[in-house]
Amino acid sequence: MKDGPAGKIDAAASTVLILGVLSLALGAFQAIVPILLDRLAGSLDATDDPTRPLRDALASGSGLSATVNVVFGIAALVAGIGTLRRARFAHGAVTALCWGSIAMLLAIAQPSLAPLFVLSGGDAVARAAVLAFAVVLFLAQIGAVVWFLRFWRREEVRAAFRR
Repeated sequence: MKDGPAGKIDAAASTVLILGVLSLALGAFQAIVPILLDRLAGSLDATDDPTRPLRDALASGSGLSATVNVVFGIAALVAGIGTLRRARFAHGAVTALCWGSIAMLLAIAQPSLAPLFVLSGGDAVARAAVLAFAVVLFLAQIGAVVWFLRFWRREEVRAAFRR
């Protein structure tokens, strides 16, 4: 690994690339799973279908979540490759991606939490725990973005993209 900012920039690029691949995989999963579950449900009697609430929760926002994750994944791959190449656009792209990750989490919060609420069985305490955990993770995301941007906005990092 390179020393100084160059090594950290490369590490950031690798992380962004991994995030892009994971977002694309999650988007594909969210697009395919509701379809597979519906096909499976066809083999069950409608009256004996214990998976119905969970399937409905998974399908409720799967299109939006899948789309958001695929778009975010593509943007992350472009930004990550640009960062590895020290392309001029990459510094701004990674900055926008950081802030966009917060907006993305807000956009997919309901469809992401809906299956967890179903799995909680309607218990108020379990629902509150799921919601509290989600809020903690959301706040951690904001903290991680702010912490990373402290590094990313340094002059020596910006200079690496000014060729």
